[in-house]
Amino acid sequence: MTDWKTCPAVERNPHKISGAWAFTGMRVPVYALFENLESGATVKEFLEWYPDVEEWQVRAVLDHEVEYLKTPLREESIMRFDRITVNPVQMGGVPCVRGLRIPVATVVGLVAQGMTEAQIAAEYPDLEVEDICEALAFAAAAVDERQLPLLAGA
Repeated sequence: MTDWKTCPAVERNPHKISGAWAFTGMRVPVYALFENLESGATVKEFLEWYPDVEEWQVRAVLDHEVEYLKTPLREESIMRFDRITVNPVQMGGVPCVRGLRIPVATVVGLVAQGMTEAQIAAEYPDLEVEDICEALAFAAAAVDERQLPLLAGA
């Protein structure tokens, strides 16, 4: 996944839009840009629809993504999951199951709610039991790989 920490046009705040990366100083998530472009919108249209976002910010985000895509991955940094896909122009680049529009976070959330594999499969017929297991393994590996911004309890 793209490391947005070095892009000056975006910021992340756990108290705004669920901690998603957003254009600096506003509540417009970065994934909104990619979803609109994926749907056929132009940068000009995006800027008309989101007038608080400045053109330099959109250009910075797109340039940042281009540079990221040019960067070769080190073999040891690649997590290997056959059933998890990440596409920057689908679902805002969030990890999904097998290219479907079913984010890993959705699957993990359903498990956290207490749903069984059978219940999840009934709710999402495109999912297989192996998808659910790999989504959980991916989530565990992702948490293991990064420092989480945990807030102190009251």
